[in-house]
Amino acid sequence: PGEKINTAYNVITRYLSTGYLWDNVRVVGGAYGGFASYNEISGRLSFASYRDPNLIKTLQVYNNTINSLLSTEISPDDLTTSIIGTIGDLDSPQSVDQKGFSSFVHYLRKETSDQRQQQRNEILSTNINEVQSYIKQLEQMLKSSSIVVVGSQSALEQAKKELDVPLHIENALQKDN
Repeated sequence: PGEKINTAYNVITRYLSTGYLWDNVRVVGGAYGGFASYNEISGRLSFASYRDPNLIKTLQVYNNTINSLLSTEISPDDLTTSIIGTIGDLDSPQSVDQKGFSSFVHYLRKETSDQRQQQRNEILSTNINEVQSYIKQLEQMLKSSSIVVVGSQSALEQAKKELDVPLHIENALQKDN
């Protein structure tokens, strides 16, 4: 909050989602999906998986994200692919009701067409130096992170036994009496 949002955040989360997280959470880990996302409004970085049979291994993958980024040289082709994918996420085709909803969100955020174009321009001009800077910032973000898991009681109890961090389990579906 209060900082200028670097569009490299979106490019690198796209890179993680289609590379490291896809390979390790989806392909190796067996989850139906895994991804990273960055919310420009809240400043919140999220890692997520769904229908994930390997909760503990997935959390370890998330914890190793920085090491993976630091030990991997992001090629110009990989960066270009991530930039194109990020632009595709922003400008994907929309139905009439999706266009209406997007316009409503832009109105609520007081975003102008010029601001959205500026964001596209920044994404298109993302370079490896910005990405490397983001990796350092990501490392700081993860030091103060929290973990939230929505899953089966048995998977959560098993994770609580095996994880090195304290885990508070709360039943989100429990009715208050």
